[in-house]
Amino acid sequence: MTSKFNIRLASPSDLELLVKFRIAILRELNILHDEAEAKLMESEFRNYIASKMEKNELFCWLAEHSAKAASVGMAVIYDAPPKSITHRGKEAYIFGIYTIPEMRGKGLGTLMMKHIIDQLHMQGYNNIWLRASQNGKPIYEKLGFVTSKKCNCEYMELIG
Repeated sequence: MTSKFNIRLASPSDLELLVKFRIAILRELNILHDEAEAKLMESEFRNYIASKMEKNELFCWLAEHSAKAASVGMAVIYDAPPKSITHRGKEAYIFGIYTIPEMRGKGLGTLMMKHIIDQLHMQGYNNIWLRASQNGKPIYEKLGFVTSKKCNCEYMELIG
């Protein structure tokens, strides 16, 4: 089934579709609590996407099936401080991987991830990372992602 999908780089004209997919992800993860919060996040994410795409700091891909968007994937790119001679700071953070419910289980998530990884590697981004949902973790592990323990530290977040 995966051969029937066309994956393309999203453009600014896809902004509303990208926002729609992002809100769908947040709803499925039970992050949004009500419609007011969803509307606020739509506005915030719309501004984020537009700004980052304009600066070439965000790439988004859409997988289409029968001229309908079926999946999305995004990557924020940036130059982090160099950590070693082999890691000179060029990083990509993949997020927002989402497939519409009726197209799940057909290998599209894996196809999207492989495409994104290939595209990032071709641009010189070899340090690629993500945060995995429970549903996504098995896919990412099959693609070679591992839980990182490189720095002998735990991931921490400042709240407030």
